[in-house]
Amino acid sequence: MIGAALLCAHTAFKTGCGYEGLISHQNAIIPLATILPEAIYIGDHPKKIPVKTKAVAIGPGLGKSENSKKLLELAFKFKGHIVVDADGLNLIAGHSDLLHQLPKGSILTPHLGELKRLIGAANRPEELLEKQKAFSKKHGVLIIQKGPYSKLTAPSGKLYINSTGERWNGDSWNGRRPYRNYWLVFSARLLTIGSCHKRHVLSWTCWR
Repeated sequence: MIGAALLCAHTAFKTGCGYEGLISHQNAIIPLATILPEAIYIGDHPKKIPVKTKAVAIGPGLGKSENSKKLLELAFKFKGHIVVDADGLNLIAGHSDLLHQLPKGSILTPHLGELKRLIGAANRPEELLEKQKAFSKKHGVLIIQKGPYSKLTAPSGKLYINSTGERWNGDSWNGRRPYRNYWLVFSARLLTIGSCHKRHVLSWTCWR
């Protein structure tokens, strides 16, 4: 699903990242050149995260294979800001060892279904929100529950609700806002990781 990774990289470019590199299988070259010609194709099979990277976003299009899990573990060794979405969240939900590796201060951006897989279901929305707050506090992470009224919980136990959404706002729209906002906050180099034809895609973007 290279489209998901390219969507992240394209959003980063649109919000000010002026230099982007992509590590991917060669099958990604043509879609990349078509959709995001500003990006640089770097190669295949990343052994490590580029040293200039200041932030990492991983999950969209990643898949849930063993290779995907290894790539997520690589991302968790990164010492800067990290955003986890989509299959990154599903992998954490399915592997307790990944949860223990999750760096403090990570930003998780689940939609409702991903959130329930991650922290467990609840009988009422209020109960689910309390579980979200407890999870953030226990693991030291920020969670943005995407939806018409996105809910952000912090390790401090604080809750923030975005009241400007609309009921027809889908996951694609709401899912892009957390990335956009945090890219702007970081004002730094960004690494996004996805997959293509069962090969991994790693997009490295720099803030000029």
